Amino acid sequence: MAGSLPQWRHQLELAGQEKDPDAVIELTRRILAADPHDTNAWIQLVLARIKTEDYDRALASLKAWEKVAKPRPAAIDDLRGDVYLAQDLSGDAERAWRASLAIKPSDYRVLGKLADLFETQDRWPEVLALRSRAVAAQPAAALLAARGGALLHLHRWDAANAAIQKANTLDATDPTVQQWLPPLEVLDQALPRIKGLDAEIAAKPGDPGPLLDQAALFTEAGQPSLALSNARRALALAPGSIRARIQAGEAELDLGHPADAARLKVSHDLKRGADGHLSPETLRQLGLRDAAVGQDPGQPGPLAARSKALRNLNQYVLALDDAQAALRLDPQSPDAEFEMGHDLDGLGRPGEALPHIVRATELRPDDAVAWYYRGVIEAHRADFKAAIASQTRSLSIRESAFALQARADCELRLGLASQAAADSQRLHQLNPASPE
Repeated sequence: MAGSLPQWRHQLELAGQEKDPDAVIELTRRILAADPHDTNAWIQLVLARIKTEDYDRALASLKAWEKVAKPRPAAIDDLRGDVYLAQDLSGDAERAWRASLAIKPSDYRVLGKLADLFETQDRWPEVLALRSRAVAAQPAAALLAARGGALLHLHRWDAANAAIQKANTLDATDPTVQQWLPPLEVLDQALPRIKGLDAEIAAKPGDPGPLLDQAALFTEAGQPSLALSNARRALALAPGSIRARIQAGEAELDLGHPADAARLKVSHDLKRGADGHLSPETLRQLGLRDAAVGQDPGQPGPLAARSKALRNLNQYVLALDDAQAALRLDPQSPDAEFEMGHDLDGLGRPGEALPHIVRATELRPDDAVAWYYRGVIEAHRADFKAAIASQTRSLSIRESAFALQARADCELRLGLASQAAADSQRLHQLNPASPE
């Protein structure tokens, strides 16, 4: 590190090319000790602090720069916004970037950062205003295409098409252009239906249904970002809508954001169709379950039914919420007890599940399915004798291939070969395609 100021600056350039933050930090400290007004050194120091996640020192460096820089550079607030964003302090990041723009209103990079932040918050009118300012300052293909994306989220289809096509003319190889051009072509095929739902959304501003129907079209068209915006709007209108929550979660998963889906209580193993999407019938059924819960809020039945629908989609956390709510309304509900047991078992908690399934069979002793599932959970707990007894009870109520197979499996685990063979033979009579 020995040398003069020019040598340190040259070494800093090399350290930046090598992406060596430790060397950058040491060199910038030497440079700033010799020349505290070196703007590039301050910038490189703060960026290196951010890269090493040393946010406290990054902010301290910005404060030190602030003391020596006259007039105040816009870059200080720009970088402060970067630090806050890295810490997930979105409100502080917004204030910092606004302060930077107050000094340098046409900085298209900061306008873009603020627009990116607002996109995550569905503040699309503000996003469009910022993207438009960025284009006015720097009419590049990437900025034009990003403005087109904002117009798409505001459902201004013709203006979006014009902006993205213009960006494509400027630079067809630009990544942002390539991000938005193919979806635009796919959306164009569904545009008549999309515009029809736009009219319905305008006519029924308090109804989440048209928003969710349109979100499903966006999902089919491979536009999860547009689908997510609609689903979030629907959730704002109807916070209790499971359909809206599931569609928002599906969009987050399609965007590669499983953590954001998890915050909605939507798990990564959401059961979808062969095309990779929730089917229209599944969405319709979820909407019907939501409506039934809304119509009879004091009844456990609709909640238990919605819990079952969610369980069938592998969404055991949301299903358990509904089952618990149903059980609070009626502790004597066999449906609620059954769903509680099923959901807890699906979450890998068979010890907690068993008492609920036992209670379901006590409340409704002629339920073959409840007895079958009781046997399944008992087998999960390696209580094969109890499982055989439960499957026998299920079969005495109604014979089924599932219960026969489950009982045969438990019999084999206990070395009851002749009984297992008899069940396998009967299973083959019921289903000739099954192996004996």
